[in-house]
Amino acid sequence: MEHANAIAAALFSALVVLAGAAYALLYALAQVRRSAGWRLGSWAAYGLLVIFVIALVQRLELRGGWLLIAAAMLLGYGLAPLVIWRLSVGTHAEQ
Repeated sequence: MEHANAIAAALFSALVVLAGAAYALLYALAQVRRSAGWRLGSWAAYGLLVIFVIALVQRLELRGGWLLIAAAMLLGYGLAPLVIWRLSVGTHAEQ
């Protein structure tokens, strides 16, 4: 991998993490405030996450099983906030 590709891959990797964090935060805000605006923001952040993962896959020229790992990562990032929210609500329902 050439130097420019390595730097771009590192940048896209960081953007994947940041977009995933933004998605989780905005999803939680949408749930707490019951706001369509925050929900739209969470979907926009997830959309950016998908774009960054695709860019990372292309930059690293991933093939085969690595594409399955990238898809699993997207699925995990997508489902984690929903599952964590339900777990949190269930845990604190009696309070």
